Amino acid sequence: MKNKLMQSISILILVLFLFGLTAIPVGAVGLGVGPSPLTIENATAGQKYEKTIYVASNDTQEDVYTLVGSGDIASWVTFSTLEDDTKPITQLSIPANGTGYALATFNIPADAAPLVYTGQILVTGEPAQGANVTGGSQVQIQLPIDVSIQMVGAPETTAAVDKTTVPAAVAPIVSGAMNLASLSYIGQPQVGTVTKLEAVLHNLTGQSAKAHLVVEVYLNNKMIDTFNSDEFVVPAGVGNTIDAYYKPMKAGDYTLKGQVISDGQPTQQISLQMKVSGNGMNFSTITYIGIAVGVLLVIGIGFLVFSRRRRSTR
Repeated sequence: MKNKLMQSISILILVLFLFGLTAIPVGAVGLGVGPSPLTIENATAGQKYEKTIYVASNDTQEDVYTLVGSGDIASWVTFSTLEDDTKPITQLSIPANGTGYALATFNIPADAAPLVYTGQILVTGEPAQGANVTGGSQVQIQLPIDVSIQMVGAPETTAAVDKTTVPAAVAPIVSGAMNLASLSYIGQPQVGTVTKLEAVLHNLTGQSAKAHLVVEVYLNNKMIDTFNSDEFVVPAGVGNTIDAYYKPMKAGDYTLKGQVISDGQPTQQISLQMKVSGNGMNFSTITYIGIAVGVLLVIGIGFLVFSRRRRSTR
């Protein structure tokens, strides 16, 4: 009987331990793509235009990302290496903690009307096993490079805003420095669901610089969490994009305060409001229920053992 009791208690402790592991939130994954937006002005029908794009990864091992066009320019854009523009590619290998480059070639159709054409170059992949993702969750990453091609004679227009992207919190730009220009999130945040954060950097230092994103998480005006992206190289220029991922475990009104640390120097901090909706029981409720169930199981097992001992002594 004693052995059975110990086995039952051991199983219970193991179950509670595994349950507790679900408390670990998803951390940040750093990846940068650019230039974004990628703009071609005064384009002529029937002509070819080439632009260099880059993907900067913070992973500690080599990754491979897929390149594909979408929107108006989906059938116009092809990709190649910088060394040989006659050799088409669909994937780009990124060295560990490094940056990969590709040549995007836009072949404008001869019958293209004088309009503004928009689309995206989608960079898709998954962080490798060594990436900064905790809790056992593996998140597929897809980063867009926004593309706008304005044909000769096209009327001036403003690009449509993605309705799933919350208007970004923005900050003034400082010349000659690394700038965190904006911070936004995409979609409708839900409890227990990974939310994608997007930060836009303007590197005005004139040279590539190492940087990482730091975010403080506040719920109902109380700081509850912080997370960082790994350090990666940000090329000189504007429109560099960093994506990070966070899993809120409670419903409520969040404030995200983000800044970038570049070569030891912090940028200005940006505050972003985020409302998280509940989708059933939140993490605290589930945790308390789990603990209560565990306690009841222990009491039940103890009562059962005590009852059987009393019977055996009669």
